[in-house]
Amino acid sequence: MEVASTQCVAGATILSSGHIDYASRIVGGQLESLIGDDTSGTKVYREPGGTILWLKPSSRVTLPSGYGQIGAAGSSVWQVPQTQNPDLIWLGWSTEALNAGNTRRPVTWTINSIDGPGALRVYLSGSFGGGRRIGLRHDLQRAAAVRRSGRGVARG
Repeated sequence: MEVASTQCVAGATILSSGHIDYASRIVGGQLESLIGDDTSGTKVYREPGGTILWLKPSSRVTLPSGYGQIGAAGSSVWQVPQTQNPDLIWLGWSTEALNAGNTRRPVTWTINSIDGPGALRVYLSGSFGGGRRIGLRHDLQRAAAVRRSGRGVARG
């Protein structure tokens, strides 16, 4: 399903191209998850609830065979690329502000909600083709958690 940016939440910041991180930072002595927005050339941290990561129609791809854990071969997904494309969002994970001095144990990210059509899958592309789903599957009805790992994100 294609959704135009004009159909998104009023007042939200809509990011549709450039580098973006799902970032963990210490703010006021508390660990917070924020959206690290590098799209303007200067990093700005945004609240996830007020930020829309819009996958443009040009991010739609057809899954080849070997991606059965993501979807059926020949099905369409809206995919965040694993390598930078200046016309699309390029999403990463960031815990670079965390270290042994300000955290006591490994960080586990919990995503409490995702709003939008379809489902979310996080996966890695294999060295010899095919995909391997990791840590996160969210079908928009239940919360999910992911440990710091992975690169590719697909909505389908």
